[in-house]
Amino acid sequence: MVNGSNNSAWEMSSSPAPPLQSTDPAELQARTLLSAWASAIIKSHLPNSMLSQAAAQTDARALWSWLEGQYGQKGPTFAYECFVTAQNFKINDSADPLSAIADLYALFAAVESTGALIHKSIRTMMLLNALPNRFEHVASNILAEKRSVANLKWEETRARIIVAWRNPHTVANAACFHQQNQPRPKWDNKKPDQGQGKSQGSGSGSGSGQNQNKQQQNQQKKEGEQQSDDKEKK
Repeated sequence: MVNGSNNSAWEMSSSPAPPLQSTDPAELQARTLLSAWASAIIKSHLPNSMLSQAAAQTDARALWSWLEGQYGQKGPTFAYECFVTAQNFKINDSADPLSAIADLYALFAAVESTGALIHKSIRTMMLLNALPNRFEHVASNILAEKRSVANLKWEETRARIIVAWRNPHTVANAACFHQQNQPRPKWDNKKPDQGQGKSQGSGSGSGSGQNQNKQQQNQQKKEGEQQSDDKEKK
């Protein structure tokens, strides 16, 4: 087995001089073979446009150092991916939110490691957006208590969320408070039956008028027939 821990131990100890190179031919051959394997694995994941530059590196350590220096900087793509992940982040309703909130905070830290800035109030609002549905009333109460966006504080909001999760009655009370403060619907003062009654009444009145006209016409017809009969008898 090849002992490759000497260089790593020296790098961590910050010793002024590295250890002496091994003179054992078997160990040197094994290290060379391992370095070649590592270089091949790294190069297999590189695009064709980078292979010519990567081939100039003498061993796996040099290749990795070159890649880290060229492409190790976190740029806009990394910041964007972390920000989108934070934007879509949701806290699991069945687990203590403490660790999930820490994960969300780590995403914000990753975004800011690239030089981008996220305002504290934006962080807090994204935390409220990540809450489960049953915590909606808790989030509404937190927002309603603040007079300005600048008053939204991460630590305060985090503490209230944890307390609410560990005390289910807090969530229930917040829901009741939210329902009690809902605006009452504006009902129309007119009763729907009144309009129907009027239409029915007007309909019955028109019907009775039509019946009277028919009766008068029938009476006049009978009188005319009777007069014609009297004339014929005479």
